[in-house]
Amino acid sequence: MPPKAIQKTKAAKSNSKTSPAPKPPVKRLTKSKASSKVSAIETVLTKGAMRRLARRGGVKRTTALILPEIRNELHKFVKTVVSSAMTYAEHRKRTTVTAMDVIHALRKRGQNLYGYT
Repeated sequence: MPPKAIQKTKAAKSNSKTSPAPKPPVKRLTKSKASSKVSAIETVLTKGAMRRLARRGGVKRTTALILPEIRNELHKFVKTVVSSAMTYAEHRKRTTVTAMDVIHALRKRGQNLYGYT
Protein backbone atom coordinates (compact mmCIF):
# COMPACT_ATOMS: atom_id res chain seq x y z
CA MET A 1 0.00 0.00 0.00
CA PRO A 2 1.18 3.52 -0.62
CA PRO A 3 1.76 5.65 2.47
CA LYS A 4 -1.16 8.00 1.61
CA ALA A 5 -3.67 5.14 1.80
CA ILE A 6 -2.34 4.14 5.21
CA GLN A 7 -2.72 7.69 6.46
CA LYS A 8 -6.33 7.83 5.19
CA THR A 9 -7.29 4.60 6.97
CA LYS A 10 -5.66 5.80 10.21
CA ALA A 11 -7.55 9.07 9.96
CA ALA A 12 -10.81 7.24 9.33
CA LYS A 13 -10.19 5.01 12.36
CA SER A 14 -9.42 7.94 14.61
CA ASN A 15 -12.61 9.73 13.52
CA SER A 16 -14.73 6.67 14.25
CA LYS A 17 -13.42 6.52 17.83
CA THR A 18 -14.47 10.06 18.59
CA SER A 19 -18.07 9.77 17.37
CA PRO A 20 -20.35 6.82 18.17
CA ALA A 21 -21.33 4.58 15.27
CA PRO A 22 -24.88 5.09 13.98
CA LYS A 23 -27.33 2.38 14.98
CA PRO A 24 -28.74 0.24 12.18
CA PRO A 25 -32.43 0.82 11.45
CA VAL A 26 -34.85 -1.59 13.09
CA LYS A 27 -36.78 -3.69 10.59
CA ARG A 28 -40.42 -4.01 11.49
CA LEU A 29 -43.29 -5.81 9.82
CA THR A 30 -45.25 -3.23 7.92
CA LYS A 31 -48.93 -3.40 7.15
CA SER A 32 -48.27 -4.21 3.51
CA LYS A 33 -46.26 -7.33 4.40
CA ALA A 34 -48.84 -8.49 6.93
CA SER A 35 -51.67 -8.01 4.45
CA SER A 36 -49.74 -9.87 1.76
CA LYS A 37 -49.81 -12.99 3.93
CA VAL A 38 -53.58 -12.72 4.21
CA SER A 39 -53.96 -12.21 0.49
CA ALA A 40 -51.75 -15.25 -0.14
CA ILE A 41 -54.17 -17.39 1.85
CA GLU A 42 -57.08 -15.94 -0.09
CA THR A 43 -55.47 -16.74 -3.44
CA VAL A 44 -54.80 -20.35 -2.47
CA LEU A 45 -58.23 -20.97 -0.97
CA THR A 46 -60.38 -19.45 -3.69
CA LYS A 47 -64.15 -19.31 -3.73
CA GLY A 48 -64.28 -22.09 -6.29
CA ALA A 49 -61.99 -24.35 -4.27
CA MET A 50 -64.11 -23.89 -1.15
CA ARG A 51 -67.27 -24.51 -3.18
CA ARG A 52 -65.84 -27.79 -4.49
CA LEU A 53 -64.97 -28.90 -0.96
CA ALA A 54 -68.48 -28.03 0.19
CA ARG A 55 -70.03 -29.96 -2.72
CA ARG A 56 -67.93 -32.98 -1.80
CA GLY A 57 -69.28 -32.68 1.73
CA GLY A 58 -72.88 -32.61 0.47
CA VAL A 59 -73.63 -28.86 0.64
CA LYS A 60 -75.85 -27.48 -2.13
CA ARG A 61 -75.62 -23.73 -1.54
CA THR A 62 -73.25 -21.47 0.35
CA THR A 63 -73.59 -17.82 1.26
CA ALA A 64 -70.79 -15.32 0.75
CA LEU A 65 -70.60 -14.71 4.51
CA ILE A 66 -69.47 -18.27 5.21
CA LEU A 67 -66.44 -18.16 2.91
CA PRO A 68 -64.09 -16.31 5.34
CA GLU A 69 -65.09 -18.75 8.08
CA ILE A 70 -64.29 -21.73 5.86
CA ARG A 71 -60.94 -20.13 4.99
CA ASN A 72 -60.07 -19.64 8.67
CA GLU A 73 -61.02 -23.20 9.64
CA LEU A 74 -59.06 -24.71 6.75
CA HIS A 75 -56.06 -22.60 7.70
CA LYS A 76 -56.26 -23.81 11.31
CA PHE A 77 -56.64 -27.44 10.19
CA VAL A 78 -53.63 -27.33 7.88
CA LYS A 79 -51.55 -25.51 10.49
CA THR A 80 -52.23 -28.12 13.19
CA VAL A 81 -51.63 -31.08 10.88
CA VAL A 82 -48.36 -29.61 9.61
CA SER A 83 -47.12 -28.80 13.11
CA SER A 84 -47.92 -32.35 14.27
CA ALA A 85 -46.17 -33.80 11.23
CA MET A 86 -43.14 -31.62 11.96
CA THR A 87 -43.11 -32.91 15.53
CA TYR A 88 -43.03 -36.49 14.25
CA ALA A 89 -40.15 -35.65 11.89
CA GLU A 90 -38.18 -33.84 14.62
CA HIS A 91 -38.63 -36.78 16.98
CA ARG A 92 -36.97 -39.04 14.40
CA LYS A 93 -34.21 -36.41 14.02
CA ARG A 94 -35.08 -35.71 10.38
CA THR A 95 -35.41 -32.42 8.57
CA THR A 96 -37.75 -33.80 5.91
CA VAL A 97 -41.42 -34.38 6.62
CA THR A 98 -42.53 -37.58 4.92
CA ALA A 99 -45.98 -38.77 3.90
CA MET A 100 -46.03 -41.13 6.86
CA ASP A 101 -45.53 -38.19 9.24
CA VAL A 102 -48.66 -36.60 7.80
CA ILE A 103 -50.55 -39.91 8.04
CA HIS A 104 -49.60 -40.24 11.70
CA ALA A 105 -50.59 -36.61 12.36
CA LEU A 106 -54.00 -37.22 10.80
CA ARG A 107 -54.41 -40.46 12.73
CA LYS A 108 -53.61 -38.54 15.94
CA ARG A 109 -56.52 -36.22 15.12
CA GLY A 110 -58.79 -39.23 14.57
CA GLN A 111 -58.97 -38.84 10.80
CA ASN A 112 -57.56 -41.93 9.14
CA LEU A 113 -56.38 -41.62 5.56
CA TYR A 114 -56.47 -44.96 3.81
CA GLY A 115 -54.18 -45.98 0.98
CA TYR A 116 -50.93 -45.32 2.86
CA THR A 117 -49.55 -47.82 5.33
